[in-house]
Amino acid sequence: MKKDRLITLLVLVAASLLAALPVLADTPARPPVAGRFVSGSYCVSCHTPGDERLSTVLEWSGGIERESIGLCAAAAQVREDIYYTERILLAIDNARAGLPARASIGKAETQLAAARETYSRMLDTPVNSLNAVVSEGQTLRYRLGKVYTRLNQAGEAVKRQNVLIVAVVVTLVLGVALVWGLVNINRFSIKGGGSDYKMPGWKTGLFVLGVFVLFALPIFRVPAQTIDSADEDALARQASLDSANRAAEAVDRALARSWMLARVGAEWAETNPQQAQQALDEALAAAEEIRAQGQALWGETHAVLEGTVGSPAAQEKAVLAASRLTANSQRVWNLRLIAAEWAKVDPARAEEILNTALRLTTGQSGLYRELDVRGIAVTWAAIDPAKGLAVTDRIYDPAIRSWALREIAALTGDGSLYTQAAEAARQVDSPLYQARLLALVAASSGQTAFFEEAVSLLEQVDNPARAYALAELAAASGNGSLVEQIDRAYPAARAYALYRLAQYDAAWTETEAIPDAIERARAQAAIAAAWGNVEAANRITDPTLRARALRDIAVSRQDAALAGNIDSPYYRVQALTRLELYPQAVEAAAELRDPYPLRELVARWAAVDPQAARAVVDMLTREADRAEAMRAIAAATGDESDVERALNLALAARIRGDALAPAEASLALAKSLVSLDTGQAEAAFTQAYTTAVGISTRY
Repeated sequence: MKKDRLITLLVLVAASLLAALPVLADTPARPPVAGRFVSGSYCVSCHTPGDERLSTVLEWSGGIERESIGLCAAAAQVREDIYYTERILLAIDNARAGLPARASIGKAETQLAAARETYSRMLDTPVNSLNAVVSEGQTLRYRLGKVYTRLNQAGEAVKRQNVLIVAVVVTLVLGVALVWGLVNINRFSIKGGGSDYKMPGWKTGLFVLGVFVLFALPIFRVPAQTIDSADEDALARQASLDSANRAAEAVDRALARSWMLARVGAEWAETNPQQAQQALDEALAAAEEIRAQGQALWGETHAVLEGTVGSPAAQEKAVLAASRLTANSQRVWNLRLIAAEWAKVDPARAEEILNTALRLTTGQSGLYRELDVRGIAVTWAAIDPAKGLAVTDRIYDPAIRSWALREIAALTGDGSLYTQAAEAARQVDSPLYQARLLALVAASSGQTAFFEEAVSLLEQVDNPARAYALAELAAASGNGSLVEQIDRAYPAARAYALYRLAQYDAAWTETEAIPDAIERARAQAAIAAAWGNVEAANRITDPTLRARALRDIAVSRQDAALAGNIDSPYYRVQALTRLELYPQAVEAAAELRDPYPLRELVARWAAVDPQAARAVVDMLTREADRAEAMRAIAAATGDESDVERALNLALAARIRGDALAPAEASLALAKSLVSLDTGQAEAAFTQAYTTAVGISTRY
């Protein structure tokens, strides 16, 4: 018996190790394809703060096929989240189009209007936390699902009405025919010497009732519902997956927590050096605590792989969960960011922290290690370019080394590094990624020869990757002739290239061939806004995206009349706010379902009329929005009561999926107050520090 158990255990361990091999020992020298790794929640875990690409994630850049050439897993997930939301909106539009005018959908229309404003909020909100974006998208899709259900129910109600009407009509026709027949039979019977006229009896009535029931039966039919119940093994596998995912999220929060503490300390150093030093010590202690939990996290990684044996689908999820857990537990991006923050205070201490981070990457392998070393190199180059450049020699993946050299070249102004970045790009196996990396080098350096080389490499690439890579090359190089090399089967790629080349008329023509209605509307909204063409914007079929384009046109033209006539109250308020027509914006806000635009209204109005802006704060429904609005008012007035309320709102500024939100809000308040009143700023710094310390890292 013991021998059998031992054999079984060895088999399970072997299976787990085989499944874990892609996780535990990734091979360097491959391009960072988005699908190969699971990103963390915060973009700065891979990018350096200030990377301009972080602010363009939600801008239209082509259809969903574009993700076939995506380099960033987080950006791809954000765009996919928007795409899934738009699929439900499209399904709702199709369902509404199929309903007759008499269908009762008033409540569904109200819910849809509110959901569309939340969709607009998603398009407007900067991406700080991937988990926050995903959480917002899930909540919105749940609400849209309820709208879709209501529309389907309205459609079913109309069908039942139609069946009932048909049943009544058929029954009446048969009843009249039956009575007519009986009357004539009796009449002929009397003429032929038969008995007197007789009225139809109860059997006739029962027959008529049976006909009605027969035709009305579909109304009362209830489809059978099948309910799947999970067995004990399935529940155990799911529990194992949940435990691993919770552990990975906890480590991600712990990494972000240590970075947040360093941010507070770096900003606090000017007014309270002692407390700033304490915040730094706390940040480094928090980073050390993560490494101390390595053994437990290693056990969690193997537990999820062993706990899901027996189900191929669960094993696939387990490998992803284990990959995420392994990456988070081994990464040192928090130390790199701590050093970046502290470089403003003490460059020598920052270099010590970077040296520690670099030492911790020794012995590790895989894509996550490469990304960390790249971040360390670029951060170090900002302090000491020679040392930063030396660290790039430790990057084994040529694609990531090219990225590092390109950023250091831009940072230091050393043009020779672009040549090295191009040489590293040529070592990448994939012609597609070689081309994309060379295009980035060309765009940064201004050396057009790299663009030509990139175009020649794309001859080896198939569609749709080739179509979108050519579109990016055309946009980056300004070479319009490349558009003709893009297959016409990908009109979104052609439209994107022409849009970036400012050939708006041609770009609009290409959008008309995009088969998906919402993707076509998103493309047209971007083009019409850049074009400044009101007539084109009014032809956009989607009401939300049409209003979005009109908002941008009204603001760029400084056209108050156009802004005031935008159908969507959400975009009307934004347009009026940006035209500094604040009273009109408040008047339009009465129609808002999602008051997010009022956040910007208060922030702008506070600078000229804090009292009027203060009255708008309570119209905001989310505490995070109120905190940002009240911060602007407190910074404008310095009034003690305003500061006190801003502090309370910052503490309550929770965002689902972003554990840093209250500390971020408190730190932003402190930075706004530091030049006005150091005492008030001290209270905000203290709150930011205590809030960051209190971020939960348990799972």
